Amino acid sequence: ATACRWFQQEGFRYMSHQKGLYFDGHDQPDVVQYWQEHFLSIMKEYERCLVRYIVGHVESELNDAECNFVERHLVLCAHDKMTAQSNDAVDQYWVFEDQFKLQKKGVGCGLHCSDVICSTVGHMVYAGESLEYGKNHEGYWNGEMFVKQLKDKIIPTFKHIHALFLIDNSQGHSAYAKDALLVSHMNVNPGGKQAHM
Repeated sequence: ATACRWFQQEGFRYMSHQKGLYFDGHDQPDVVQYWQEHFLSIMKEYERCLVRYIVGHVESELNDAECNFVERHLVLCAHDKMTAQSNDAVDQYWVFEDQFKLQKKGVGCGLHCSDVICSTVGHMVYAGESLEYGKNHEGYWNGEMFVKQLKDKIIPTFKHIHALFLIDNSQGHSAYAKDALLVSHMNVNPGGKQAHM
């Protein structure tokens, strides 16, 4: 806030140029129905086994009278990913007087981060995976890379604890067997590299 006031005092304006709107689809009827009929009821079942803390006292675990000693305690872990590009937010920038800068044509190279946040220890740095993508870089994040991260980094981090994972569900995580029959890999004409079942 202080830096913004200084920029404004020096004659800069933070300008925004919108080209369109993005709708994430979280309020679609099928998504809402799934949340209400499946996801929330399953989470309610797990809720009594989750390790919880007293609000305002993160060192003090909340003892639940309903939880018995036979059931294992679960630690809630949320997975999410983010992408940053070198030319992100090129539609918004500080302008001094009327000196507009030339905009880059492409989005530039990017960084993809796939991380886990645990309800007991916070950000799990060692379970994370990052990837530089773009022209002349490491390729693009896909389902195989997520499965590798899950096997090599996330699961080994929880050797002595039982965890309940909330995985960010996206197209990039769809992983298939090498011989899976996919429409996107089918040939229109005979021959080619069609997988054998």
